[in-house]
Amino acid sequence: MARVLRIERGGEGLYASGLWYLATGDADSDDVHPAPWNDSALDVLVKQAYSCEEIQEMRHSGVYPVRRWLRDHPETRFGFESVDQIRRWIYKDCWIERMAELGGELVTYELKQPDFCFVGYTQVMFHGFAAVEVKREPISVLLEMNHATTI
Repeated sequence: MARVLRIERGGEGLYASGLWYLATGDADSDDVHPAPWNDSALDVLVKQAYSCEEIQEMRHSGVYPVRRWLRDHPETRFGFESVDQIRRWIYKDCWIERMAELGGELVTYELKQPDFCFVGYTQVMFHGFAAVEVKREPISVLLEMNHATTI
């Protein structure tokens, strides 16, 4: 069964909970924190979920396949495949320390249906309905983990 790591606060994700903005002062960078439709690996994987005709329609209408997916599947959640992928996103220890002060947690999910999971270069998209929580711990554990730790 596939596993996904997710940063949460109060059951909401890193961005929806406001945790990212409160801890970092909105330190976004397209190179390090791309929107899901700018992660080329996610784009390729999501395209496989659509027919050729649907892809053509998207191209003509200027809609990114990942944006269409998110519109069609509002239960989609975001996470990471490894501690290394998290640490490439949250690369400053002081951000993790601040997130810990704000109640941030590292949550591990098992996916009942791994085909509802798209692993990109920078992040993972998965269906919330296919995920079962198996572990919840303070985000500060990331400071003690080796970046190569897999789940």
